[in-house]
Amino acid sequence: MIARLSTWLGRPVDAGSLAIFRISVGLVMVIEVLRLVWPRSTGSDLHRWFSLEEVPVKIAYPGFEWWTGLPEPWLGLWVLVLGLASTALFLGVAARLAAGLAFLTWSGIWLLDAALYNNHFYVMSLMLLQLALMHSGRAFGLRASPGATVPFWNVALLRFQLVVIYFYAGVAKLTRRRKRVPVVAGVPALAREHLPYLRSATSNGQWPQQRLFQAGLADDAACRLC
Repeated sequence: MIARLSTWLGRPVDAGSLAIFRISVGLVMVIEVLRLVWPRSTGSDLHRWFSLEEVPVKIAYPGFEWWTGLPEPWLGLWVLVLGLASTALFLGVAARLAAGLAFLTWSGIWLLDAALYNNHFYVMSLMLLQLALMHSGRAFGLRASPGATVPFWNVALLRFQLVVIYFYAGVAKLTRRRKRVPVVAGVPALAREHLPYLRSATSNGQWPQQRLFQAGLADDAACRLC
């Protein structure tokens, strides 16, 4: 049975659908990089949200307290690598290497601050990691070959991943209501209640995000005041 399953998953299928998915992910990542670095009147989103100089204290993810980001100009170079890797992925140039680099650099950005968590950021990291394991550059790319095929497991894994994501997203929408945080005097009420944790953080030699996580208060609204 295992041999049959292995044969079924390893059978060659047309590489076109996987390549279209690769192009879509690469395009989304290129747009995301442009959104991060696009100059605005208040500075780029990259500078306003992730710069060590602009946001010296962030809400760390459990297990990633060591990752505090990079100072300028290294943060800009980090995003440049992400942009180049995303462009290469879109064009199908060294697609697996490009996807791997994009996964590392993109994950490194959104893992900087839990206050800015977005489930779509996490999904994009999952997609990039899987593309790093697949042969998505065999079709519709600068190095594509006519009649290219890929093992069926490449396509099956992506299908399974998307089914899992949308199934649980649907279940969550049916069983949960979005929590609305009231705003009082321009400050989220939840954050106002927990300001003492921020004020007393330095007195005990702890960062504000550590106090918030220990108290179970790492809510988006509270996090944004750190």
